[in-house]
Amino acid sequence: MSKNIKILIPILILVVVAVVLIVYNILGKPLLTPVSGLRGTWKSSLPGKGMQVSGESKIGPATTKIYEAGDMELIIDSVKSNTASGKIRLTNFCVSGEAIAAGTTIAIPEQCVEDSGYVPIVMQVSGNALDFGTAEIEGVKTSMQGSYTADTMTGTMTITNPAFGDLKGEFNLSRTK
Repeated sequence: MSKNIKILIPILILVVVAVVLIVYNILGKPLLTPVSGLRGTWKSSLPGKGMQVSGESKIGPATTKIYEAGDMELIIDSVKSNTASGKIRLTNFCVSGEAIAAGTTIAIPEQCVEDSGYVPIVMQVSGNALDFGTAEIEGVKTSMQGSYTADTMTGTMTITNPAFGDLKGEFNLSRTK
């Protein structure tokens, strides 16, 4: 391949990309895929397992293992362009774990919250992809990303707590009919 052709290929690729962007802008079509069928109520697919996260951290000489699980309800009231908004809550949400030090395991007693109450939520959506972003309440950061179909919503979540590090896991919701 000659030197001139090697130089022209990247330029042609840039021209094609620029033309595509210009056509999208002229036609008024967004670069993100419009959202459809997201509005409604989504609840835990399996009781007690709407969200499940776990993690392990070293605190001094001990290794602490934490497990959190509960039901999740997400109500999406509004979808405008590629932004969806509504409210989310956790119910029957329990935290348990264990601390291991010097060969001794100490159970961390389960603590549960019956209902967290609704919290407003805004997410970015493109096609079937969801990005809930990161929310911070009292130093605890939670981020969620996922996808949805007509009847299911699944994804991953990370909860970062200064007391015991990162908890990672998943959420699984089904549309209520």
